[in-house]
Amino acid sequence: MDILSFCSESIKWFFGLFEKLFSMIFSQAKADYSVSFDDFLSEKDDPLELNVENKRKEIKKKEDEFLGMYSKSKIEKYISKYGILSEIQKKGIEEITIKIETDDPYCHKVIIFNKKDEAKDHFLIYLACRATDIHFQTRNYSGETMDYLNEGQKFFQENFPKNANLLNIQWLTLQNPEAKFTKERPMLPGQKFPGLGIARPVLEFLLKLSKKRNKEGIVCTPEHFHNAVLYKKTLFLFISPAFEAFFLKLIVDLKKDLDEFGLAKVSWAISMKCLRNQNKEIIEWTSEEQVFPISSRLKQYFNSSEYQDLVLKFRDTNNYYIDWEKAQKSSCSAINIENEKF
Repeated sequence: MDILSFCSESIKWFFGLFEKLFSMIFSQAKADYSVSFDDFLSEKDDPLELNVENKRKEIKKKEDEFLGMYSKSKIEKYISKYGILSEIQKKGIEEITIKIETDDPYCHKVIIFNKKDEAKDHFLIYLACRATDIHFQTRNYSGETMDYLNEGQKFFQENFPKNANLLNIQWLTLQNPEAKFTKERPMLPGQKFPGLGIARPVLEFLLKLSKKRNKEGIVCTPEHFHNAVLYKKTLFLFISPAFEAFFLKLIVDLKKDLDEFGLAKVSWAISMKCLRNQNKEIIEWTSEEQVFPISSRLKQYFNSSEYQDLVLKFRDTNNYYIDWEKAQKSSCSAINIENEKF
């Protein structure tokens, strides 16, 4: 017998043996499990039904959790851990109620109330975060004096890391419905009640939350000038280097006004279109995205020589000032504080 014939016969013998063994095992299995499933399981115990029901419960649980991870008990634990609860209690608020809203799959909300007052707009903290990927808005600026901002838009569209996984703060309000506005703490644009004064611990909580979810950073879009100032204090940077330059120049040019009149009045003046450039043109505040970078590639973007060079290049493009004469005429309708004038 040649080698090929020998191999052929060996293979046939092996598969024949395998077929016999498989037949014996299958026959034994058939004998052991010949009982009907109807005699062994009731309909409610059907493993397929149990699996589906468990999945439903799991999905429902995720739907009730903030960003699919944080239940009410977890949020209560974290706000206590990061000093938010103790700061709230210092305001004379003994007990709180936490509500989570996830009806909108794209935007999850955590709303915290004083347990004694759960009126709709009397919340203490209102946090809304986008639960899906962020798409940055492209803006087009008109006018020669502000055209450089378009270059900043182009830069971040071309250079900001693609598909960056960010925690998107769509809305954050911290307020104390029991407090009153005073000369020392006047109303800011967009406020109904005075602030809680707990921005830093809340942002620290959001930073920890972002790291736990492996986010590369936090992004927000400040609606008003004072919002941008407060975020800047916690090292947020505008994604556009040109807008970062514009914002830094505002801080420098308006320093005297900020020292003399305070942040509230300056922010009101800007919101009432009283900001001017050296050509006496009205400069309107535009909400652009600020980012707190966490990942190395986001830090690299903001620390890059290209970003930094553009900030330096555009920082002295314009000079800015506030038309206080116009602001004073407009103040009565904007700030409802007795005897408070610009």
